Amino acid sequence: MIHNIKTTKNVNILDLSYRHLIFDSGDEIYLTDHGLAVWQNLLPENFWTDKDWFQANSERQRGSGDVYKIRTKPIGMRQLDIVLKWNRMGTDVPGETYDEKSKLENARFLSPFEEFQLLQELKAGLRYTPGVFDLQVPMAIYVPATKEDSVSLGRRDYLMSFIQKKHKEDVGIDFDRNYAVIYQWLEGINIVQAYKKGVVREQDIQELLEKAEIEMRDSGFLIADHKAEHLIVKLIDSNVQRDRNGNIMYGYVDYELLERTPEREKFMRLERRHVYLTRMPKRFNEYTNEEPSLQPMTIFGVPYLYSEVPSSKGRLWVVGNDPCLFDYFLPEKWRHVNRTRLSKYHDIFHKMSRDGINLVLKTSKVGLKPDADPFNERGRKILEFGFNSPFEEIALAYELNRKEIPSIYPRAIYMTGSMATIADADLDNSRYLSHAEILVPDKKESILKKHHDYIILWGYWNGSDEMLAAFDGKYLTPISALNAYRYNIITKELYFEIMEKIQHKMQMAGFEDLNLRGTHIIISLDEDRNIISENDGLPEARICNFEYINRVQAD
Repeated sequence: MIHNIKTTKNVNILDLSYRHLIFDSGDEIYLTDHGLAVWQNLLPENFWTDKDWFQANSERQRGSGDVYKIRTKPIGMRQLDIVLKWNRMGTDVPGETYDEKSKLENARFLSPFEEFQLLQELKAGLRYTPGVFDLQVPMAIYVPATKEDSVSLGRRDYLMSFIQKKHKEDVGIDFDRNYAVIYQWLEGINIVQAYKKGVVREQDIQELLEKAEIEMRDSGFLIADHKAEHLIVKLIDSNVQRDRNGNIMYGYVDYELLERTPEREKFMRLERRHVYLTRMPKRFNEYTNEEPSLQPMTIFGVPYLYSEVPSSKGRLWVVGNDPCLFDYFLPEKWRHVNRTRLSKYHDIFHKMSRDGINLVLKTSKVGLKPDADPFNERGRKILEFGFNSPFEEIALAYELNRKEIPSIYPRAIYMTGSMATIADADLDNSRYLSHAEILVPDKKESILKKHHDYIILWGYWNGSDEMLAAFDGKYLTPISALNAYRYNIITKELYFEIMEKIQHKMQMAGFEDLNLRGTHIIISLDEDRNIISENDGLPEARICNFEYINRVQAD
């Protein structure tokens, strides 16, 4: 059967780039950069679906998994030896003995995309310690169109649910389809086979096992089912290959239970956070953007980098010009993490992202009619004005900061791919009309679409970007001006002074908050619970709500 390519596109899954091929048969292949160079050899009919070829050119490998060594059909002068292993995600990890079962109790099989991600990370780390051990080259992930009975696949609902959530923003994982990882064949035999041939001693096996575990841990990784059959050695003239110091040279195969050490997990989180903090104060500098999927946009004077989020069919705008900061705001970094509600009445949450970044997430109310009473003048003005769009809110924060009126830092806007229904009676069309001519560059559609939620990502205020870049650790604590009064941190008189001062500064700069409240203003406490003050002795007041801020003529 010839597999004709129906569609092809570049995708990014768990920080790795793939060329995704979908065939008219429904089969799919995700090619790594290594696999892309030999993609014709990896077409399904050249190694798997031609059963006569497969039977004559494959060899099933020993072990608990479903693993084959296959020689692909020749393409021109090129022919490959590959390893195809059917992925066991979502299934129970087997253990033959009590000790094995105890050791593997908390282990889980990786998805194919997780496996490639961690292997590439391990390979990258070994560049700095060359000659430690060899690893296989990941070529592709193959997904046949055929759907399988979930019982025969042995997948557990709770395990698959965890995996599907982890991949939700990158790629859909099908519960009832098989996935195979494809590697380049690593030449040699495992050390147990070498022992049976009489070229190594039993002592060599134990020593190499211990050495491999230490070197793996030194690289920041461990494998739950670490065993001798995973160690590959080469034979030269019936002798095992050794380095100049007489040490056995070896490779390591089988990565389905690969995981980072706790120390590496912590280090990576701190490293990602450090990069974020040092780059954030310079986000408005000019940068060379070498990522074609990121497109610059300027909306109401604010520069953004924009891209679709293919897996969720959402859209993401990240404030600034630095392409290195874009990935920090992808929804998979903050969506499925613990949250703390910051308001009794509104969808505002504090979250710590997977990269260790403090964010405040607020669902925009754009498109909704305000809950205001037209009986009084303030209510009438609010109803006539409506809710600012997320782009207007960020533009206001950006401009207020530039005019030295402290405001919290805007980070990004995420438009969900899923539809949200708003009853016609509650719908305010004003912003959709005013934004209709502002288009996204790829689909020529308006940046503001009806029936989609817009989530605004703000920096959680615990100090200026410049302060955190210079010293990450001495944090400020935010508290609303109203709560500071309620909790007797400031007096009623001082509370009034703060509110009157911020109102005056906004008026002088040409702004007004149609619904100014003490919860819209935060003040800062240092680690000793002292109030951070400005030169005039009053607490530094910072605006944190922009829903009803309007531009007016300055007095």
